[in-house]
Amino acid sequence: MDKLTQIKQDLLNETKDTKWPIDDDILDLVIALNYLGFPTDSSCQGHHEENGRFCPWVMITNSDEGIDFDKNGEYYKFAMTNLDLQKRLIPLLNEFYNNRDTEHQHRIICSTLQCAMMEFIPQSGYLSEFITDKAERKKLHAIYKQEFDDFKEFLESKF
Repeated sequence: MDKLTQIKQDLLNETKDTKWPIDDDILDLVIALNYLGFPTDSSCQGHHEENGRFCPWVMITNSDEGIDFDKNGEYYKFAMTNLDLQKRLIPLLNEFYNNRDTEHQHRIICSTLQCAMMEFIPQSGYLSEFITDKAERKKLHAIYKQEFDDFKEFLESKF
């Protein structure tokens, strides 16, 4: 079995009996990120028809299993490992956006969260929660989806 098939099978097996399986529209991006050494923790393709934030996102982090955050230095090591992932991902985003005509608010960013985990999200993704007009939500979601799909194709070109 090749590496891509193994990653897909592992991801689907890990989430098949959970409340939140990987959404079909973001699965290939999650696979590409994992293939290139960016371990994912959770993701969502975004759901414009539901209330609240509807943008797609992917959480990238090294596993915190077995980390004793109270133990001196463990939190720091975990955070530094996640920051190293971010240092590797940002140049890929820069390369992707080089000569790409995308409005800034629709560009994908790495938002740093607790423990230096990364949320891979559109720049205006957090604001999507406040958009209530259904047509506007649908239109914006389509833009976000296209951006994520194009980035997935860009990542696949790196295989």
